[in-house]
Amino acid sequence: HMFPYVSIIIVSLLPLVSYHFTSGPWKTLWVKLGYDPRIHPEAKQYQCLDYRVPKEVDIVEALNHWRLGLRRHKPSKDSTKVVQSTAGSEEGEEIDVVDETTYSFTPDVLPSQRQVFYQLCDIHDHKLQEIIHSSDGKEGKCDEIYGWSDKITYDRLRRSLNEMTKKTADKIKNEAVAGDRQL
Repeated sequence: HMFPYVSIIIVSLLPLVSYHFTSGPWKTLWVKLGYDPRIHPEAKQYQCLDYRVPKEVDIVEALNHWRLGLRRHKPSKDSTKVVQSTAGSEEGEEIDVVDETTYSFTPDVLPSQRQVFYQLCDIHDHKLQEIIHSSDGKEGKCDEIYGWSDKITYDRLRRSLNEMTKKTADKIKNEAVAGDRQL
């Protein structure tokens, strides 16, 4: 790769232009120096939800079924390769791509791990966004734990995420079983 130490350089430079929250609704996030999300209700979209997949949802088994299905369908080499062809780079140079499931929620896609920190703006589902924005305009002050939201909204959001994740895991396992029967 062209820049093997880019992540080290970025981590070294971040504190010069931003600060890091270690707890609360912006936990794990970097914020531009001079900006305080605790005084801006519109910063709600950048709050972080600590989501943990319930133990009864076996995402490991579902992900294994999903991977087996991928092997069975044997995607072409072209569909699995990511190449960079921007100005100043060599033609066809492979680059690392961040898996969106590590930070973004999309219906019918399982989280890549049992614990995920989702920013509210990275939850891509209309019904879940309705839950998130159900308390808009009702904010009095920024809460130490829930920021510009409240416990009831976060509980509803987690319950809905749990239901959707379980439904997706079950769907993947059922499709894998049906696919095995066809072989």
